[in-house]
Amino acid sequence: AWLELAPDALSAARGAAALVVCTPWPEFRALDAQALGAALAGAPVLDSAGFLEQAARQAGVRLLKVGKGA
Repeated sequence: AWLELAPDALSAARGAAALVVCTPWPEFRALDAQALGAALAGAPVLDSAGFLEQAARQAGVRLLKVGKGA
């Protein structure tokens, strides 16, 4: 399937080729950095809202900033 819905943000990250965050919703801001890093297993995060930088750094996740302020 080319589009798969997930019940929450962390579930969406598991096994993903990349995680694209397009909104600064509280659910994304509250993600546990280590759990996110483990779920992504090396996949990059594209952060258009620009708020995951610190969490990505803590988890050793490759962060690509896109959009405003990138």
